[in-house]
Amino acid sequence: MLNFLKSKSVVVFHLSQNIQRFLQTHGFKQRYETDIVFADNVHKIWALTFLEPNQVINGFELLCSDLGDEYQEIFHYIEDNYIGRARGRSRWPATFPIHFWNMATRVKNNMQLNKQFDGSMAQKVELLIPMYAPKLMDVYK
Repeated sequence: MLNFLKSKSVVVFHLSQNIQRFLQTHGFKQRYETDIVFADNVHKIWALTFLEPNQVINGFELLCSDLGDEYQEIFHYIEDNYIGRARGRSRWPATFPIHFWNMATRVKNNMQLNKQFDGSMAQKVELLIPMYAPKLMDVYK
């Protein structure tokens, strides 16, 4: 079981790396680095990692409706790989299912996420969620 928990902690790091890689390869890197609002909105998408697994889809749909069309390409990437594409009342399986990358239980149980979350990154996540994603916090509660 311990190896499984360690492997899950690595997944959140890879999730953030995959999002960064997507931004680079699809022409969003410059905007992410220079546009604070755009970067904060990307962080909101990444913050889905910390919602309860049964609230992730609601949070994702809320972000889709709030952020608008300019994020559509990013939403498609997240939906295909981490949420599952909508099909009627259900969703196609995602490449990486929610239970595989979700960190809500680890955060609640005060478990280490991974070495990447030590220090400043952990502080950034703590500040990021309530400040920039208050609607996500409402879903989380």
